[in-house]
Amino acid sequence: MTKMDATISTLADSKIGLFVTRFSRDYLENGLRELFKDDCNIWIVDGSNCTSKGGIFKEFGSVVRFPPYFGNNWDAFNDCMHDLAWPGSAGREKCGNHVFIITKAIQLKKLDKRDRRLFFEIIHGLESSWNFAAKRGIYKFILCCLREQQEELLKLLEETRISYGHLVNR
Repeated sequence: MTKMDATISTLADSKIGLFVTRFSRDYLENGLRELFKDDCNIWIVDGSNCTSKGGIFKEFGSVVRFPPYFGNNWDAFNDCMHDLAWPGSAGREKCGNHVFIITKAIQLKKLDKRDRRLFFEIIHGLESSWNFAAKRGIYKFILCCLREQQEELLKLLEETRISYGHLVNR
């Protein structure tokens, strides 16, 4: 097993839904595709577009194609992210495994503190509720940052007191 295989397997086997890493988007995407073949939706979210509540709704809405009736509020965001199966959704065509890679995740520091807490709480809760509801597969979020940004990103997460994991090159 290669280092990449071990790292990606750790992600897939973990009950944790939120990870922080310095790995590049390409490295993660290639490893996930290698591990899951066609059995995983890999969503790429640009963190630089997620500096406000509206920015998060617009970026995620564009990536997963939120339905036209999306309400532009945290409850609607939570509902849509739990579903991913409405007609026209980008998640409807494939399987029940979902991995969101958020690039430039340090940009989340620009969010209002309350909105950042709500965002982290929602994405943190998706893994457990997704699996509990139907044992449908994995639902993970990976926050990517540069080495010099990692400590600051970890502090943002620690403010919310939610659990997260690290993907590291061993």
